[in-house]
Order: sequence, then C-alpha cells, then structure tokens
Amino acid sequence: MVPALCQSTAAVLPPADQRAYRAIDSEGNLVETMLSKTRDMDAAKRFFACALKTVGQAPETVTTDGHDSYPRALRFDARP
Repeated sequence: MVPALCQSTAAVLPPADQRAYRAIDSEGNLVETMLSKTRDMDAAKRFFACALKTVGQAPETVTTDGHDSYPRALRFDARP
C-alpha cells in the first residue's frame, strides 16, 4: 500500500450527459465506478449490484448524496 502522503488523485469529470457513480471502501480504496445516462432506481440498482459483486459482501454503512432512488435501490436484494 502506498503511504497516504504519496498518493495523488486526479478529478476526471464524466461527459455532461452522464452521471458518475463510485463506491469507496472504508480504507479509501476505489471499489467500483459506473457512468449512466440516467439517475434513477434502475441505474442505482445496477451500480449497487456491481459494487456488491466486486466486494463480495454487503457494506456495513452506505453514504450517499441523498438522491431519492438510493434508499429503494439499497433495499433491493442485489445479491447474486
């Protein structure tokens, strides 16, 4: 693992017609990213299902920006 002082981040903005989803674990590691033309429950479900598949277990907590679709998508059983 690279010490925190040596890490660098670059902000890459999505195209204007797409929304960026990203999941970061408790240690600050990027888990999953997704671009979507929509910001709705279907897109949130797809994203959370991909993130869950990548990690292999449900997270203890989820922090979001408060969009209405997230609570419903999180209640959706996305386990494979």
